[in-house]
Amino acid sequence: MEQDPRALILKRSEALVARIRTNSADLHRVLPVRAEEVIGVCEGIDLERVARRLREELEPKMAALRDAGRFAGARYEWFYDGQYAEGNEAEGGAAETCELKGPANTDLVDLGPELAIELEEPEMGGQRAGAGGFCIDPVMTPWYAGLSPAFEDFDYTPILNTPVHREYNQARDAFEELFQLRLYRALNLAFAGMASRVPGMIFLARHERWPVLVYHAGSD
Repeated sequence: MEQDPRALILKRSEALVARIRTNSADLHRVLPVRAEEVIGVCEGIDLERVARRLREELEPKMAALRDAGRFAGARYEWFYDGQYAEGNEAEGGAAETCELKGPANTDLVDLGPELAIELEEPEMGGQRAGAGGFCIDPVMTPWYAGLSPAFEDFDYTPILNTPVHREYNQARDAFEELFQLRLYRALNLAFAGMASRVPGMIFLARHERWPVLVYHAGSD
């Protein structure tokens, strides 16, 4: 199974923005933060700058992995349970062998099978080693600390049990995913630009959700 994570994640980002912009006028009238403002904040996050920071955090660990053995894959995971604390770190582990699996039942917005990015857990075996970690704040703090509180505090009583309420919930999920996709793109750039040889496949998952393949050597 071959994937080009960078292209797929970009296509999904573009499709998600298009869906958000085609939401009903009734929804746009009640959103606590305008859709274009959310999109603007997300797209204003400098991918190259975040990628440089991630590269600085991760490259020393990748160099150590290179010296310790040959690793086919690394899986990182970050934690969120409804309360976001700054300094949130994604921690990872690497494995000597890594078998890429097919699409999973998505936890993300359903954009159809062609844009599915979540996968079943990769089968990882052989020699294991820690793969270090990185802070997700530069991408996720603008959502969780900046924009999300307005949606969490929103009084949706007037739209309860209406089609707009369902649309509102879907839009909120889409906004959150936009920032996750931005993080995936930054991490892809970070690994693609590393001088040290890195594991061939890099996965990132939110705690208790399916992993996303964010980097695949040879697909750049």
